[in-house]
Amino acid sequence: MNKLTKKLKILKSVVCNNWGVGNALRDQMDNFEVLDKTWHDEFQDKYEQLDLTDPDVWRTYDGCRSARFIFMSPKFVKCEVTVWDGDRLYGNRGRIRFSATLKIPISFLKEIKDSINCDFYRHCARMHSRLLELQKEEWIKKYTKDVL
Repeated sequence: MNKLTKKLKILKSVVCNNWGVGNALRDQMDNFEVLDKTWHDEFQDKYEQLDLTDPDVWRTYDGCRSARFIFMSPKFVKCEVTVWDGDRLYGNRGRIRFSATLKIPISFLKEIKDSINCDFYRHCARMHSRLLELQKEEWIKKYTKDVL
């Protein structure tokens, strides 16, 4: 297992809203296994079949795609993707267009390495804070016992 895989296994999951990651998912759809896919709202009527290999299905504003990558095994990652329509004025998230669950080869982690590394850094910082808090409590107990 490489370092990115080990980090994701520790974190359990990583959420990525990066535009480039959404494009990489769209461009590599032929390499992924689709576990589940669902149209939401009026788009279900507009299209008979949700074709995740169609680039137009993924077309939306920046910030309107989200992907949660979840460790499954040393060879695969589960990806829960949600794509929203953006409003016409500012591109803010509107209605959910579709959601899908994908089984992705572990090699895709290189596309989200920045998100994994950032989340792992925050995880380490939280663990360090907990350690310092425990050390502080132990010191206070010891000091109180010694003084009194």
